[in-house]
Amino acid sequence: CIRDSNNSDHNVLISEIKLKSGTDYSLTFDGVAGNKIENYELPKGDSALAFIKFTSDKKDQFTRDELQFLVGDQTQKVEIEAFVYDAIFYKDSVLGGFGSGNLTVMGPDKKHLIDGCLIVAEGHTLRILPGTQIYFTPRKDQNFNLESAIKVFGRLLVEGGPGAPVVFQQTRYGENYEETGGQWRGIAFSSISKASLINHAIIKNGLIGVYQEYSNSGIGPKVTIKNTQIRNMGAYGVLSYGFTPFLSTYPLIRMENCLVTNCAEGTLGIYGGGNYEFVH
Repeated sequence: CIRDSNNSDHNVLISEIKLKSGTDYSLTFDGVAGNKIENYELPKGDSALAFIKFTSDKKDQFTRDELQFLVGDQTQKVEIEAFVYDAIFYKDSVLGGFGSGNLTVMGPDKKHLIDGCLIVAEGHTLRILPGTQIYFTPRKDQNFNLESAIKVFGRLLVEGGPGAPVVFQQTRYGENYEETGGQWRGIAFSSISKASLINHAIIKNGLIGVYQEYSNSGIGPKVTIKNTQIRNMGAYGVLSYGFTPFLSTYPLIRMENCLVTNCAEGTLGIYGGGNYEFVH
């Protein structure tokens, strides 16, 4: 939606309002549908809305157009740009639960786009194969808290490889977004999750890269992170709350050969004690 305002002290005649190509976009201006509208008079102090509808059969590429306003002998332009994802979408989804099996596999054949919270249910395993690209929308709730995340109650196995990392990232494109934190929430492990692995991954541009809460009731580390980059976080790279009634024999988090950089609050936050292992 684009608002066209007339802040002058007189009416303005717009000789022509149009989309330059109109291939993938269609226009409705002030309630009138059509990719070319002529002789529209905008009263002084008033405004009108242009609604742009986008439909395309392109895949994994940008599509562009231009909204043009001809006023007198001057043409004003608004550039329109969208990226088309050929992706599997997860909107407020739950993996696992009653009657749904115990394993979900994400592979590199398509992008995976998460809008809202993707929950890995207790007893369920999400396995992510080498080279898989995972994107998160910048959706926020009514209190402006970022919502798009993975929340693990079961088990997460991120199985990237050398030269084929699994990448967790934002949906937005452009120079202002490529290396900017705070665009999605993060990957969270609940108190009942067990024996998860993140290997050869890039986790970037979120709020908290990896978040772990409370206890470890499993055998071995609760979360193992290896050969992984975590960067550009709006708060913490890794955040853990270790409040437990007993000190577990096994670590809550084990990190090996990882790089955590450029995090606004801290690369690592540990609260409430606990057992941790860091190997570099």
